[in-house]
Amino acid sequence: MPIASLIIRIGADLANLRQNVEQATGILSGLENTVKSIASAMAVREILTFIGDLSRAADQTLDLADQLNVTTAAVQKFEYAAAGTGSELNDITNAMMQLTRRVASGEVAGAFRELGLDLSSVREMNPDEMFIEVADAVGKIPRPLDQARLATELFGKSGQQYLPLFKSNLREMVQEAENSGVILTDWYS
Repeated sequence: MPIASLIIRIGADLANLRQNVEQATGILSGLENTVKSIASAMAVREILTFIGDLSRAADQTLDLADQLNVTTAAVQKFEYAAAGTGSELNDITNAMMQLTRRVASGEVAGAFRELGLDLSSVREMNPDEMFIEVADAVGKIPRPLDQARLATELFGKSGQQYLPLFKSNLREMVQEAENSGVILTDWYS
């Protein structure tokens, strides 16, 4: 094969190669755009899921605050304190409801005297402050049997299960939550 026809053939092959490379580059560019679009769609989906989860959590916090007659900030502080002691927010909720009912009925007057608390003064407190005051007083009782007895008298048959929370200095944990910046805001219902 003469050199001239070989050069022409190589030129044609190079032109064909260049055309194939350009075509492959176009395909890769399209694939890159597709991958970017998919990644963007996935990120948007994750963001929307996060927003939905956050919205549900806010609704639950508002509902619980209404149920307990406290602020949403109080609910968040109690959630922080519960997590720090291995308790659940549900434990605090149940304990608060039991205590509120028993304080309102006056059936805990004897227990309050033993704790050195004035029932009429405690009745004037907000429910969250009342709970902290009583929980801390129970946590400071030196004798474990007296702690267990008073916890049951004040918080019902489940009172003893709350003792780790009461012994943790609830007021300090709530203050820590406030100082740490984990409280998002205070929504009022």
